[in-house]
Amino acid sequence: VSNNSRFDPGLWAVVPIKNFDHAKERLAGILTAPERQSLFAAMLEDV
Repeated sequence: VSNNSRFDPGLWAVVPIKNFDHAKERLAGILTAPERQSLFAAMLEDV
């Protein structure tokens, strides 16, 4: 993200997401389900 980027209230985007219960399943060997859900939520905030 550039430092020159600014929030444009007139700009909208629809981002399809998976169900939180199935978020980041490939990380199941490393993270617990709640950890994967938290990671997914944090990643969504960056979009």
